[in-house]
Amino acid sequence: MTKVSIVGAGNAGCFSALEYSWQSKMDKWRGNGRGIDEIELIHDPHTETEKVGQATFPQQPQLLWSALEEEFNYYSNAIHATPKLGILYQDWGKINKDVFHPFPGNQIAVHFCPAEMQRYVLSSNTFKVVEKAINNLDEVDADYIIDCRGRPSNFDDYDELINPVNAVVLGKPESKINDPYTKHIATEDGWTFIIPTHEESPSYDRSIGYLYNKEITSREDAEKNFTKNFNVKITDHLTFKNYVAKQPVINNRIILNGNRLFFLEPMESTSISTYQTWARYSYQFIGNKGWAAHHASIDIKQHIKQVETFILWHYKFGSKYDTPFWKYAKDLSIHEPLFHDAFEFIANKTLEDVKIAEATNPASFRYGPWALSGLKYWHKGMTEELKQND
Repeated sequence: MTKVSIVGAGNAGCFSALEYSWQSKMDKWRGNGRGIDEIELIHDPHTETEKVGQATFPQQPQLLWSALEEEFNYYSNAIHATPKLGILYQDWGKINKDVFHPFPGNQIAVHFCPAEMQRYVLSSNTFKVVEKAINNLDEVDADYIIDCRGRPSNFDDYDELINPVNAVVLGKPESKINDPYTKHIATEDGWTFIIPTHEESPSYDRSIGYLYNKEITSREDAEKNFTKNFNVKITDHLTFKNYVAKQPVINNRIILNGNRLFFLEPMESTSISTYQTWARYSYQFIGNKGWAAHHASIDIKQHIKQVETFILWHYKFGSKYDTPFWKYAKDLSIHEPLFHDAFEFIANKTLEDVKIAEATNPASFRYGPWALSGLKYWHKGMTEELKQND
């Protein structure tokens, strides 16, 4: 009997539970083994749920509705999720005002409120839910423990991830946002995300975020510039570290996920995608699929390194602003050999050539969670004058 207990029912805890449940179900259906015998999600109802609106890759809504065995309408659904066709970048680089980064194959992702997603998943009866506050993991009786208890209080066991932003002012839009995509808008102090969450969801009050570097820009100046350039009411302010755990798996039994594993600024909406990817990797050694825990740890740390690198690459092309922030951000170094290989591949090829190569072997033409066509869309938008239909 294999029992997995997931401690914490935020984004990482819920998507980990769904991924383990789905993988286990598929293994049993295919006759590949018995999967995980018991999945337990331990939820402390007194723990505050993430308030900021979230955005995903297409794989997350696909998992959500597959695991819960429900059909999904992207425009009307139980969690007030809204459709996301991609990301519209505005004022990045020096050539085009707008650069749209779509998902491959016209796939659709979602914007959602964490509290509504949590409520929906916890009430689904897909796995056992236990309401309990866990102060020490020694209290948990399970073969494997997935630690999704949020940001650590001590960072001695973490490495810093390189990134130019470390603070955000959050706001509520003064008028309804109906765009079927996320917006990432360059500003003099960094950039701003606009996530069109449903106006009835609790996250609507924090669906716009003005990201900046607190060593370069004061909080007062950030708030002043935020309200000057956007039609918002300020609702919150957060500072943060960008980090990753030195050991994603502890003693071959405790698996860190969510903000316990890493945190990186929200560009490209990579967090929840990475939580699901790590759940999929870790399932391989939980289910005795031939992966050792240390191999899975190496793979997820490389995945996070690639996320860190692709995000840094966005800043290399600058923006319409020549300010202290952008001078600092452009000078941050990229040290990741596979990125240089990927860049060399896409730099001298057309977008269509990259898509053809992907179609022949999709798994080989990826970098982190992105198909290489995603890198090419960005490179094309930063280096060529785009036509209206590009």
